[in-house]
Amino acid sequence: MAGDPVIGVVLAWLVAGEAEVLSFAVDPLHRGRGIGGALLDRLIDAAAETGAARLTLDVRESNREALRLYRSRGFASAGRRAAYYRPAFGQTRRETALILARALAPTGGRGG
Repeated sequence: MAGDPVIGVVLAWLVAGEAEVLSFAVDPLHRGRGIGGALLDRLIDAAAETGAARLTLDVRESNREALRLYRSRGFASAGRRAAYYRPAFGQTRRETALILARALAPTGGRGG
């Protein structure tokens, strides 16, 4: 609603029958409340409804919380991008991105 704070956001696009997550975030003060899972579930459904056959995303290899969430929704490893992410605050080395993907059910997302 207008004036309410933004506590979670997901940005994705659909190209040639494949959806890709470009950005996914939940305010750290609101994590652990199911917001990320709800956002991801809605994205999976929306991508399937638009005809995407697959949904992909990149995630920092060290982001255990995100990996747990994505794997709980059926994402599996599809590749790696070495030294993809710039160093996080306080770090000196670039970090590998894991590419995750999951198939989407043609008529309703979460079944794939």
